[in-house]
Formats: sequence, structure tokens, C-alpha cells
Amino acid sequence: YGGEEFLAVLPETDRDGARLVAERIRRAIRETSFAGLGGRRVTVSLGVAVRTPGGDVPCVETLVARADKALYAAKDAGRDCSMTYEAEAEKAPACDDRSGAALAVPGVPGKADGP
Repeated sequence: YGGEEFLAVLPETDRDGARLVAERIRRAIRETSFAGLGGRRVTVSLGVAVRTPGGDVPCVETLVARADKALYAAKDAGRDCSMTYEAEAEKAPACDDRSGAALAVPGVPGKADGP
């Protein structure tokens, strides 16, 4: 994806499980001193979006777009937090792919899941 962003695909993981993984990643990074940065600590913002078979996310592109929205909501909320995309009245484009997975992208609209 770009810059400092990456994604984690979590097969067979529901929304709560994906939120838990995102929070674990966030806390682990916050609590780590990085030798290459002179022992400084860094923070990370994460966005979570979930795709389940038969759900409202028709393709992977929509899943990534939602995770990205949650990521920027986390950044706008003050950083060092994770946000979960909450679908409101948004219509997704049609696609062929129907496989299910949860996705977390650091750095996505959403609900605050951590401090």
C-alpha cells in the first residue's frame, strides 16, 4: 500500500477478534523501545474493517477502502488508537470476489477501540 501503511488479513476472524489483534499490535508497538531510533518509542494508529460471507462488503477493494477510512478516523481522533469501520448507509460497488476475512490497517469511519 504506501508509505508506512501495511495490512494484516485475519482469516476466520470476527470483528471482536480483529479489534483485539489491532489493540495488541498497538500496545506492543507503543511499549517497544527501538534501538534504531535511539531507544525512542513510537505509536501507531490502526483501522479495522471486517468482511464476512454474505455480508455487506462485496469485494476486497471495498474492505481495504473501509479499513483506510477507519485508519484516518483513528489518526483524526488523536493517534495511538485503533478504530473499527462501522457501516452506516454506505452502498458498496459490486464485485465478483466473495471470500471472507478481517483486515487491520495501521495508521481507518469508525469507533474508538483504545485510548
